[in-house]
This record gives sequence, structure tokens and C-alpha cells, in this order.
Amino acid sequence: AMVRDVAYGGIAYRRRRVLHQRAGEILEQDAGDDVAGVAGLVSFHFAEAQDHGRAWRYARLAGERAEAVYANVDAAAQYELAVQVARSVVGVDDGERAQVLRRLGDVKLLAGELDGAIDAYSRALRLARDDVGARVELLLRRALVRRQASAYSTALRDTTEGLQLAEALDGAELLRARARLAVERSAIRRWQQQPAEALRLARQAELDARQANDLETLAKALDLIDWARRITGDVDGASGYDEALAIFEQLGDLIGVGLIWNNIGAEAFFEGRWEDAIAAYEKAREASLQTGDHVSAAIAAANIAELLTNQGRLDEAEPLLREAIRVLTASG
Repeated sequence: AMVRDVAYGGIAYRRRRVLHQRAGEILEQDAGDDVAGVAGLVSFHFAEAQDHGRAWRYARLAGERAEAVYANVDAAAQYELAVQVARSVVGVDDGERAQVLRRLGDVKLLAGELDGAIDAYSRALRLARDDVGARVELLLRRALVRRQASAYSTALRDTTEGLQLAEALDGAELLRARARLAVERSAIRRWQQQPAEALRLARQAELDARQANDLETLAKALDLIDWARRITGDVDGASGYDEALAIFEQLGDLIGVGLIWNNIGAEAFFEGRWEDAIAAYEKAREASLQTGDHVSAAIAAANIAELLTNQGRLDEAEPLLREAIRVLTASG
């Protein structure tokens, strides 16, 4: 590595660009129809060669491939590169740049980089000035991150702005936006310890989500309804967790699957079914780790450790808690 760095440092900048261009073109040619497999490396060479058009194309492709397998840090690096070179590419409009920034925010969130996710969504909002649907989506996502960072008041302001903008929509698009914003407001109220208001909002979200056939939002609403009912003492009737879990599994949404298993574990814990609780928390942790969502995995680990502590199994609980503290502190 030292020999390489010294050799590279001795090459003139113009010569470097020529060599990077040649390297990128050779990789591109050799890959043939499977150029997507080397997109990450090719995007780097073309960016260094200042071939911004190719760098933009391959960085987005590499980011999407990394995101699909939950390689969130790699995906973030590629989306950052795409955003950097986009300004120099003729024909790339603000809407396209906003879409890449939105995806950058998504992978930053999963990687536990909350400040980076908020920054990406905020930059995207400035670019998506005239696209109401995109602005509503970005405000919703920024609110979610702010909630995770315990910034509840600013998260609520984002959802309020989103609701005001959503009035310009109609039909299923309006119902879907309203349902998703109501779910987020319900989740915020949950963490503000306002279960009655959380329940009202979640039920409103359930109605709109069913009408719009928005399964993901429906599952989130059912989860919040179940939690709020139990906190307010309304334990009659069937649990909504089974339907919510089935929906997330049908959608292949591992993030949602992890969320529901964590809540099933909490339910079992408070009912005194501690072995069932540990099994559910383990499933939540496993699903979260598969998506690269180390924050949610840390929360599940902390829940397991709480239960082990109550059982007097302190030596087993301590390493789980130390790791959870490390991840939660690092993510903010």
C-alpha cells in the first residue's frame, strides 16, 4: 500500500485522469453484459477521470445493488458519489438528484447515521420544490429519523407540514399520504407516552390504509393499535400482531418483521412468558441484522439483556448491554 501511494503521488494530475479513464473503460469492456457487477469500482475510476456522465450512471447502479443486499455503508458511499458528480452532468435535473438523496437518507438511516439521514432528506427537500408527492414522502422520512433521535417536536412539525401539503393530492394518493403521516404521528405520540392519542391516530391510519390498499402502512397501524390498546387496558379481542407479521412477511419487509417480533417479545415478557419473549427478541434481532439495521438489533439485544437480568443471568446480559450501548451511542 505504501509503494502504491508513493507511486500514485508522483503522477501528474492530468496523467492520473488518463490512467483512470483507461482503467474504467477496460473494466467496463471486460465485464461485458455483467458491468453491474463491477459498477462500484468503475464509478470510482470514471469519477477520478472526471467522466461525470459515466460516474453518475455507475454510482447509482452500484448504490442500488448494494442497497438491495443491505450493504448500507457501501450504498451510501456510492449515492454520495452520484450526488457529487451530478452537478456536472448535462440533463440531470433536480428531481433525479432528489431521488438519489432520498435513497442516501434511507441507507444512512439503516446504517445508524441519523444526522446523515436527516441531512440527505433536507437536501432532497430543497431540490424537490415543485413535486408535492416527493415532498410529502421526504418530510415523512425525516420525521421518522427525528423520532428515532428523540426530537419529537421537530418530527411532529414535519408531519404537520406533510399533512398540509398532502391536501393538494387526491384519490388513493391522498389516502396513502394521510395514512402514512397518521402512523408516524401515532408512533411519535407513543414515545411521548400519550397512548390514547396514539391509538386514535393509528385507528385513523388503519381506515385510510385499508381503503388505499397500502399494506405496509396497515401493518404499522395494527402494530401501534395493539400496543396502545394494551397500555390503556383494553386487552379484549384478538391481537393485531398476527396480521401485521403476515403482511410484512408477504411484502418481504425484514425491517417490519423485526419490529413486530420485538413487540411480540415485549407482549410475552409482560405476560410472564419469558422463554417465548427471548425467542421472539432473538427473531427480531436476527431480522434486523439481516437488513444491516444495527440500531434495531441493539434494541432487541437490550430487551433480551433486560430479561436475562431479571432472571439473574448477569454474565449473559452484560456483553449484550455493552454492545447495545456502543451501537446506540454511536448512532445518536
